[in-house]
Amino acid sequence: MKKTKNILIPIGYFLAFLVISSCSHAASNTKNTGNTHSGIDNFWHELRNEFQLPPPPNNYRVRMHRKWYQRHPDYLERVLTRAKPYLWHIRIALLNRGMPGEIALLPVVESAFDPYANSPSKAAGLWQIIPATAKRFDLRHDSWYDGRRDVIDSTRAALDYLEKLHRRFNGDWLLALAAYNSGEGTVSRAIKKNKRRGKPTDFWHLKLPKETRDYIPGFLALSSLVSKTGTEGIELPEIPNRPYFDVVNTKGRINLARAAQLAEIPFEELHQLNAGFRKPTTPPSGPHRLLIPFEQSGKLAITLEDSSNEATLYWIDHKVSKGETLGHIAMYYNTSIRAIREANKLSNNLIRVNKTLTIPAYDTTTPPAPSNISAIDNESVEHIVINGDTLWGLARFYKVSIADLRRWNDLPRGRHLRPGQRLKLFLEEDLALRSS
Repeated sequence: MKKTKNILIPIGYFLAFLVISSCSHAASNTKNTGNTHSGIDNFWHELRNEFQLPPPPNNYRVRMHRKWYQRHPDYLERVLTRAKPYLWHIRIALLNRGMPGEIALLPVVESAFDPYANSPSKAAGLWQIIPATAKRFDLRHDSWYDGRRDVIDSTRAALDYLEKLHRRFNGDWLLALAAYNSGEGTVSRAIKKNKRRGKPTDFWHLKLPKETRDYIPGFLALSSLVSKTGTEGIELPEIPNRPYFDVVNTKGRINLARAAQLAEIPFEELHQLNAGFRKPTTPPSGPHRLLIPFEQSGKLAITLEDSSNEATLYWIDHKVSKGETLGHIAMYYNTSIRAIREANKLSNNLIRVNKTLTIPAYDTTTPPAPSNISAIDNESVEHIVINGDTLWGLARFYKVSIADLRRWNDLPRGRHLRPGQRLKLFLEEDLALRSS
């Protein structure tokens, strides 16, 4: 999961083909899995064929939740439409594990299929995973990336956890789901208490927190309505039974806004699919992949496979030093103040000492020389002063001392540089060659 030029490899087409093929094979050997390549190109038809849980009892709590959904069909349609980018991936993950298809609907109850959803208990993402569970199931969570918000990583962790709970509670899915909501310790203690009193230990007889007593009936009511859609006043949004997104391997950092432009999709759509990324660029240490709508992923891959394309930027972390301004930093890396502000979501030009900025640049070793420098002879170069230039900034860029700059150009202390002023510099050979 858990630097070179960006070269993208469109592996998602191949992976999707393998997944679809394996699912079709599994379907032909499993009674209720359905066939991904069936003549009926409808997600809901196939998902219902993969339901495994017994029908819920006709008790008050289930009826109450079912009536609520029936009275608010717009809510269910809105949430399931929001779920469209994620549902096919979740369904196939469940199918490959032999888990009940109903679990694909669990994020409706958990997060309303919002990858940015948070809870007071610090749970986050589609599956509302808390930090302790994230750590337990190897979900990365740091200032760059939160795997709880990533559909691939969070689904893997959530299903790992549910499978573990299913084994712990002797194959009882309702107890496993109850433990997912309230904690395995809470459910285990309720079971022990009922055993001591000679009472049944199934979910419906346990004394559990009110939230959990509503959680399971609400989930089962939703599942039952999906299984009977069209007969109880519920219409589901149309979802094709094929992958929504492709996985594109970036092999390095990439700017998310630029990736959206190259893929020709709205930035908001790319952000929804890649909600795990917490900054404008992908993290230095990965994951080096983006989820892109299937039809557009090839455009991004083809564009960035061309190493000469100007979009293949590097991303440099720059820690602000005392006295630096955005103008200094932009000149040093041969970029613009506007580009730095956009990359770091800055509303103005104010920056503070020790703040780390993400800088879009074309070279991670030595910045290219600006256009206002030219060679004079084999020993020196000439720099034409522009707005924002300071002796401090020029000394840092050219790797010389301020004293040398003053001496070479007969500059007295206290005199400011003027735009258009010509400065002579004697540089080391490698730096001087960059200006020729």
